[in-house]
Amino acid sequence: MFYYKKIFSSSNYISLLIALIVVIFVSLYFYFIKFDSNITGFFRIGSILPLSLFLNPENTLIYQGEIGYDGQQFFKFSFLTLFLQNPETVNSLDHPIYRYRRIFISFGKLCFSFW
Repeated sequence: MFYYKKIFSSSNYISLLIALIVVIFVSLYFYFIKFDSNITGFFRIGSILPLSLFLNPENTLIYQGEIGYDGQQFFKFSFLTLFLQNPETVNSLDHPIYRYRRIFISFGKLCFSFW
């Protein structure tokens, strides 16, 4: 006789709900308390590379003395200028070809994984 175990049992739903609640509370903590209601804090924008022209330095949370992480580069690609039409955005990237490869190869893998 075959043993059949439900993949989505009630304990899995409870674990999923607890994980979702934890993620929501951690995100709200960072947004309201750590980043002082500034959404750009999630992108970890550093001060070493030039800031994109689309960002206002007074409204952007900038980490002084840091180069910035991939979130900063992804933010420039996805929200500010997807195809790097503004030359100032190209100047604000450290290695544009490397960044495009790193972000768009992952995006391509995500798209093909649904196929």
